[in-house]
Amino acid sequence: RVRVVRAGTTTNYVTRVARDPRNVNRVRAVLKAVGPKGTYTVTWAVRAADGHRQTGKFTFRTLRRG
Repeated sequence: RVRVVRAGTTTNYVTRVARDPRNVNRVRAVLKAVGPKGTYTVTWAVRAADGHRQTGKFTFRTLRRG
């Protein structure tokens, strides 16, 4: 599960998530065009090869729309 959400909203900009075919330790997410400028938070949760759950979060900022 991967979500990309702009601060103060609940809109998820992720359209598709899949394992990276070149590296099983990576996940790829395809995004809609990002909305208005602002701060976005990426949250993710995956099941590791040994079965335990891994989660994380980071933020980024856009300076213009799209």
